[in-house]
Amino acid sequence: RRRRSRSYEDRDRNQERPPQRARERRNDDLSPPRRREEDRGRRRPPPTTETDDTPWGERRNGGGGDKPQAPKEKPNFKLSGMLAESNLVVNGVTLKWGEPPEARQADKAWRLYVFKGDEAIDTIPIHRMASYLLGKERKVADIPLDHPSCSRQHAVLVFRQVEDSTGEGRVPKMCIKPYI
Repeated sequence: RRRRSRSYEDRDRNQERPPQRARERRNDDLSPPRRREEDRGRRRPPPTTETDDTPWGERRNGGGGDKPQAPKEKPNFKLSGMLAESNLVVNGVTLKWGEPPEARQADKAWRLYVFKGDEAIDTIPIHRMASYLLGKERKVADIPLDHPSCSRQHAVLVFRQVEDSTGEGRVPKMCIKPYI
């Protein structure tokens, strides 16, 4: 006896099938949604018309709205300084300045001479760091000042890398100069 070949349809029918699931609604399905049994007796609100004066995205007032809604705050995309502020705390004191990106350590030996009247009292080498804070607050000041007219963070001496051109036709070169 010769075996009969099965068609593809017969073979597919005899294979095990997963249980059928309820039809899922997808975004690309354009058929209207089915109404539930409890919704069948209720009336639906009429669709909005194009003559409605309500701007898009706002809710319509139900007629008796005595409360005017406050305008929504617009987003602010300006720099807040919060990231830079976290780096400017030294010994529990918030610094009022930030070191600029062009700050460099001095390439020459610079000194600061302290005078009282005509007499030189002290010599302070200032070429070892890129910046020095001058002020009364000894917790953060690199060079303390004891004069009553000076503030806690009075001034900053910063060595900055800048272009130096001393004449016409000369190629500018980079050099490090102190700035207050």
